[in-house]
Amino acid sequence: MKLSGIITRQVEVIQPDDSLQSAAKKMRDRDIGFFAGLRWGDAAGCTQ
Repeated sequence: MKLSGIITRQVEVIQPDDSLQSAAKKMRDRDIGFFAGLRWGDAAGCTQ
């Protein structure tokens, strides 16, 4: 199996200044289990 079969091209991100509540709501509403955190367009961390 190739990664292209399981990854998504519609990546959802959060900003370091986003609240925990807004991130949790976005995860629930969009059925997301992982977020990339960006700061000024660069990777700043991740959350599950």
